[in-house]
Amino acid sequence: FAYMILKSVKMSYSYEACLLCAILSEKDIFKGSSRDSDILSRFTHLIERDFNSSYINVFGAKEVLKQADFFYSKLKRLKKVSAKRSDFDKDILAVLLLLAYPDRLARRRAKNDNRYKMSNSKGALLHTEDSLFNEEYLVVARLNANTKDSFINQALSISLPLIEEYFRAFIKTKESVNYNRETKKFDIRESRNFLHLELDSKPLQLTAKHNMKELLLNLLKTEGLELLSWSKKATALRDRVDFVNAHTELELESFSEENLLGKLDVWLEPYMSSVKSVKGLESLEIYPMLLALLSYQEQQELEHLAPSSVKVPSGSNIFIDYSDAEKPAMSVKIQEVFGLHETPRVLNETIALQIHLLSPAMRAIQITYDLNSFWKNSYSEVRKELRGKYKRHYWPQDPYEAVATKKTKKHMMRDSLD
Repeated sequence: FAYMILKSVKMSYSYEACLLCAILSEKDIFKGSSRDSDILSRFTHLIERDFNSSYINVFGAKEVLKQADFFYSKLKRLKKVSAKRSDFDKDILAVLLLLAYPDRLARRRAKNDNRYKMSNSKGALLHTEDSLFNEEYLVVARLNANTKDSFINQALSISLPLIEEYFRAFIKTKESVNYNRETKKFDIRESRNFLHLELDSKPLQLTAKHNMKELLLNLLKTEGLELLSWSKKATALRDRVDFVNAHTELELESFSEENLLGKLDVWLEPYMSSVKSVKGLESLEIYPMLLALLSYQEQQELEHLAPSSVKVPSGSNIFIDYSDAEKPAMSVKIQEVFGLHETPRVLNETIALQIHLLSPAMRAIQITYDLNSFWKNSYSEVRKELRGKYKRHYWPQDPYEAVATKKTKKHMMRDSLD
């Protein structure tokens, strides 16, 4: 209040500031039944000595005037002040109040909405029956702070031009960049803010001054590595490295998200010189970038301990899935492993693969860690069940001596004739 009164001297509104200070220092002159939060109506009644209305506490009003005169006389001993004005500009009252409460400038969240956001980042509510309802900007003097969004008890309306004229130093312009997940583009806006309150904003075009590489790298840090296109090879490489690190002391470069995000400048940034958009980022093939994090010797060790595939009797190279580091697995059609007596193993033959044996329709018919046991104990029942359903396929009685194939009986006969 002292700051407001001292600032009012240069504006030639000294008495008005003292009266405003007195209104806010004393009890409200309006009786409790009034829902009008507008300080201007109280100020008008006081400045015009109009106390005849039934909703005015006459004794309280006189006390406010007495207090205003006290402030004014005290000020006159310190400063040379102008005489009381008869041509008071009511809009200046809100300017004076904002000098006292710069953290309580409030802006309506939407048209016909009673919710406001204040320059201190807090929310506030206004009764829909209030005379100030639908005013875009308010300066809040008093509010009921019992709830998250407090109800406004006393305030003044203020216009944006007045805010811009008298509070230029409080208004800062800043640029914000946000990622739009739907369009996969950056939304760039320039906004003007009064402390923590946005006054207005406008969209900006992406220009050469924007460091696209930096924007994309920061985006990855917030959105995560799923923003990149993880090919099957890249995902498999990550899983193989995780598998080896989980079971050995080799300590290959970790391909965890945390580690990779922390080293974007090492493995990704060198490949981004021509990337100018999020879609360009998605088009990058990251497998060779990840592989380059491993030395040649480490790559050889990885292939030895956790090969990417295993060759089965049919001649096919079957992919090994290491996504579960405790249960590396392979999925293969049963006809392709005829003649294979033992379950393939990895990690220096210490871990048996979980084998998903598939029907000709690529549906799992058995999951086993012991292929030999399956041939001995379960194969005959599987053969009975499936040979009638898949008549075109090869179902030998002895899986140990049978020729493995990925073809139907017809194609096998044709090959033998050739």
